[in-house]
Amino acid sequence: MRNLTILSILLFTVFLPFDSFSGTSKKRKDFLHTFVDNSAICAGSEIEVKFSTNFVSAEFTVQLSDERGSFSRASTIGRLTNAIGRTGGGVRARLPILLVPSERYRIRVIATAPYFEDGDNGKDIIIRPAPTVSVEVTGSTNLCDGETVTLKAISSSNEFRWSDGQTTQTITVSKPGVYSVTARDRQTECTITSNAVQIVANSIAVPKVQHNGSLALCEGTYVELTTPFIEGVEYEWKRNGRKVGTVNSRALLAFEPGDYTVTISNKCASATSEPVLVSLKAKIPPPTCSPVSRCGEGKVTLKAQGGKEGKYQWYDANFYPIKGANFSTYTTEDLKRNTTFYVANEEFGCVSAKIQADVYIRPPATPVYAGEDVAITLGESIQLSALMNTAVALTTNLEANPNSRTPHLRYEWSPKTYLDNPYIPNPVATPQESITYTVKVTIDVGCEVTDNVNVTVRRELLIPNGFTPNGDGVNDTWEIGNILFQPDAVVEIFDRWGTKVFYSQGYAKAWDGTYNGQVLPTHTYFYFISAENGRRKWSGALNLVR
Repeated sequence: MRNLTILSILLFTVFLPFDSFSGTSKKRKDFLHTFVDNSAICAGSEIEVKFSTNFVSAEFTVQLSDERGSFSRASTIGRLTNAIGRTGGGVRARLPILLVPSERYRIRVIATAPYFEDGDNGKDIIIRPAPTVSVEVTGSTNLCDGETVTLKAISSSNEFRWSDGQTTQTITVSKPGVYSVTARDRQTECTITSNAVQIVANSIAVPKVQHNGSLALCEGTYVELTTPFIEGVEYEWKRNGRKVGTVNSRALLAFEPGDYTVTISNKCASATSEPVLVSLKAKIPPPTCSPVSRCGEGKVTLKAQGGKEGKYQWYDANFYPIKGANFSTYTTEDLKRNTTFYVANEEFGCVSAKIQADVYIRPPATPVYAGEDVAITLGESIQLSALMNTAVALTTNLEANPNSRTPHLRYEWSPKTYLDNPYIPNPVATPQESITYTVKVTIDVGCEVTDNVNVTVRRELLIPNGFTPNGDGVNDTWEIGNILFQPDAVVEIFDRWGTKVFYSQGYAKAWDGTYNGQVLPTHTYFYFISAENGRRKWSGALNLVR
């Protein structure tokens, strides 16, 4: 560690700058020198200020002292930016036009990013006053053919030179152009140039009509026609040769087909544009759409006609287009109240008139009651009956038709098989088999309700009082006629001591005279049969003969 410290000291000693005379290290001295070649300058003139430096700065500023040579109230007369890496050069600087004449002015360049200053140009500068000059205009600067305008130099000087070369104090101008005059003070030899005066020829060029939008109009639309602004002119629009639009406006909204022109004019002349043809596309016929009703809240499907699939446009109640709704049918979101939609046809970039499509949300219809399930014997008839609370139906009907006092109810039973009239509330049914009837009741506003009733058709059981399970293939099982029409029948058989020797719910397989796989002897047994949830029962003696 001690050797490393000694080495570091030696290295520091070797690379540190050293003054061989004083034995001390040197520090670089920054400098910024200013040079001005001129010893006498006119106020308002432009000069070049040179500088040299070793100070690194992003910006250098040229300052002018006051008339006593002091920079306490210095004026900035020039600036050099993006100066990183610059070590000198020239900076363009312009002196103020209003300066106190003096022979003690100084100029300096300072660094301002970061700040550094290092003296001025080192000698006094004489700044002489500049003369004053302005141009007086007599007449209009907008010249018609053959007109002139007079320009006069107003100055404390008596020596002039105009931008067109003339040297008199007053000149007469007949050609368009930009005119200025330079005045020279003979004593100080300082000059100054006036502000520029522009003389324009008041000729009229043929205007051009521009259009913001298509010139082929859809019915009920317009296109905006405009022409470029020109100062000092008046505008007049015509359609097929007749005046239209607002007086002296460079824009026109064209709602009708025809040839449109614009004429511009001033005191000298006028010019008319080439005609622009505005046409009208073929009228798009609107679609049709009938109102739709539903009972209670929910979705509704609207159906439009008279357009092409993909060319419809549905709109909400505020006429905002519904995104993606471009087909003949449109299914709404869940609706809770009456709602109005709109639909239009779109073709050739045009939209037809918007047609109203109303949705009516009706109160839910009262339920219908088709009655309790019933059972009849084959060959019998039963009168069905659909019961409905007509007071509620009447309320629903009145909302749709306030002038009606009787609800219009439409009945329909299905299937229509075995019914004398399926379109009345109480038809007579004579079914040949068990059947389920559904009644649908429709109120005239479109509300529908349904209910079902089951009609069971009984067939009398044909119960034999004996059988001979001897294996001869004849009458070997106890076959009960029509029991398949009682699929829920429960069949029980007991011996004379009360032992249950057979049980079956549904009689899919007839009894073969066995019990737990053992053949039962010839004897008298007793059967009990129940069906239709116990509402029907049969019982009796059964002779088993071998």
